Amino acid sequence: MGWRYCIARERDNDENFFSLRELHTGTDGTLSWTAPVVVCGYSLSEIQDQLSLMFAATASPMLDLTVEPAAPTDSNAFNDAKES
Repeated sequence: MGWRYCIARERDNDENFFSLRELHTGTDGTLSWTAPVVVCGYSLSEIQDQLSLMFAATASPMLDLTVEPAAPTDSNAFNDAKES
């Protein structure tokens, strides 16, 4: 099982709403995810490392929570878009 930070797309009042989550992939390919994450740590360097990984998520496939089942999708599809 692996995980990565990902941007998740949701809908709020008919508008796109984005959050940062941990996306976990099971050995059988199933996906699970956390609630939106908060940055915290025991040192400044720990926070910097987390922020670096989180920023990398902006260039990775996004988790689209507006479809059933939720699925990874191209993050460029929603670049600065309010509606889809």
